[in-house]
Amino acid sequence: QDWAYGNFANHLWWHLSLYHLDLAQNDQVLDIYDRCLRSTDSSGDRYEELDAAALLWRLELLGVDVGDRWKTLADKWEPSATDTLYAFNDVHAMMTFVADGRWEVAE
Repeated sequence: QDWAYGNFANHLWWHLSLYHLDLAQNDQVLDIYDRCLRSTDSSGDRYEELDAAALLWRLELLGVDVGDRWKTLADKWEPSATDTLYAFNDVHAMMTFVADGRWEVAE
């Protein structure tokens, strides 16, 4: 459990969620997302948002219902929609906008 509380913890939780995703343990994946990757802080940590978008996208591709999680995540990305300084971040932001149907923001 030592790794679960550092400043890189969210990314390690993301890797653990991928392990469960490989085993088709989707309930455990969503539990990890909700407990460890779904930040409720509106300022957000970009690293948390990157991992969260990447995980939800994988679940989406598998046809897993993720509920309102896209909306919450897209709300966090939207303020930086015009900040296109880093393509890696842009792709993850775009995932949230498209998945939540925010076509005007994606444009």
